[in-house]
Amino acid sequence: MSRQSSRFALLIATLSQVLALGVNSSVRAQSPNQVGLVVQFGDGRTITRCITFPEPEINGFDILQRSGLETVASHISGSGAAICAIEGEGCGAADCFCQCRGSTCVYWSFWLLDGGAWIYAPLGGTMTTAHHGDVEGWRWGKGQPPAAIVFDQICAAQPAVAGTPPATPAMEASSATPAAADLPASSAGRAVPVGYAVFALLGGSLVGWLIFERRRRR
Repeated sequence: MSRQSSRFALLIATLSQVLALGVNSSVRAQSPNQVGLVVQFGDGRTITRCITFPEPEINGFDILQRSGLETVASHISGSGAAICAIEGEGCGAADCFCQCRGSTCVYWSFWLLDGGAWIYAPLGGTMTTAHHGDVEGWRWGKGQPPAAIVFDQICAAQPAVAGTPPATPAMEASSATPAAADLPASSAGRAVPVGYAVFALLGGSLVGWLIFERRRRR
């Protein structure tokens, strides 16, 4: 094989590797993160949601806001937001713990699923973060955990939800971040075109090299 042919073969191999890298990067960038959500009401009725989010992590309050469930929340100084009501069950924002007085305390408790078992999260949704594959839960009651439903059961059984937070949530201020649908198109998968840009650059170099070789042989 001539030196020119060897150079050509090497350049083709490099271009193939760069193209494969660009395709793999595109697949990774387009694969959304997902978390499972379990909400159990006082009568035992349970709702699950599979929430899709573009960020590497997301807090529990944002997960609930993006679920599409009607939520009433109120800020508590130093503790983020407290969930007062979900789908009409609970209390108003002005008196978030209206049923938690004296010896009886009924409220929306927050839980994190770990190895198939619930762990109580006293810091609340705004003070915790979830990553892909996690499951979080809320239950209206006296501090009991919701039904244990694992991630695969939730996200394999229903389409993912990528809803936006309510336009006017019933709270003083919202810490919710934009959902995937709200992100500008230019910011989605910003790293994806890099491999194709390099491919185009090397492709231009290949064309230039071929033209140079053709002229040199004349």
